[in-house]
Amino acid sequence: MDIETLIKERRSVSLFEDKPVSIDLVKEMLKTSVWVPNHKMTQPWRFTIITGETKEQLANLAGDFMARGKTGEDKDRAFNKATGHLAKSRFM
Repeated sequence: MDIETLIKERRSVSLFEDKPVSIDLVKEMLKTSVWVPNHKMTQPWRFTIITGETKEQLANLAGDFMARGKTGEDKDRAFNKATGHLAKSRFM
């Protein structure tokens, strides 16, 4: 495929299947992703995969941070929104 066709026919896909992705596949994709062009080819990529109890703790910290300074329903809504986003992600 030539570059013009590749650029013109590329598509973003935002429909995802609700099935697990192996941690090995994620690691392989991240390993390959460092080859993406970047500023002055400095390769500044750093990745951290967070799962399990640590992910839950991070979600709660994010919820507490987003709820800070709010009261009542606004506080609950901010906490739930922050924790919900993190809880839905497969890997973080």
